[in-house]
Amino acid sequence: MSDKAFTFRIDKEGVWYHEGVEITHERIYYYLNSLLQCDDNGVYYIEAEGGKWYVEVEDTPFIVLRLKVAPDNRRLVISLNDGTEEVLNPETLTLRKDNIPYCRVKGGRFEARFNRLSYFSLANYLKHDPTTDSFFLESDNRQYYLSKRD
Repeated sequence: MSDKAFTFRIDKEGVWYHEGVEITHERIYYYLNSLLQCDDNGVYYIEAEGGKWYVEVEDTPFIVLRLKVAPDNRRLVISLNDGTEEVLNPETLTLRKDNIPYCRVKGGRFEARFNRLSYFSLANYLKHDPTTDSFFLESDNRQYYLSKRD
């Protein structure tokens, strides 16, 4: 990726920058999030108006801000930093460094990191299995064990 020119950057909190300047205009922020793509090599970019710009991503492009129970009381819904909500896919939950949870979002195309608030909310739904010393989430009448990943 060193041969790519990055004009955009997303920091670990999901904040966008253009040429080092934070993007604070809400509509532009949401627009850029809607354009974000990732190729098969894990390179992030946006394409618009006939141009292609590479995006350097510090950790994940999306952050899970909040967590709530779905109206059916069987699943969890996550709110993302791009203003969207979606049902959490518990099969994609992983624990990474410092036991921070991550999941796949946008139909599995992107990874999202749980912020502190959503992490604590998720912890309320996790159960510990002492036989395997691991944690799992019950969702839609199934148990989903969280895998650990570096």
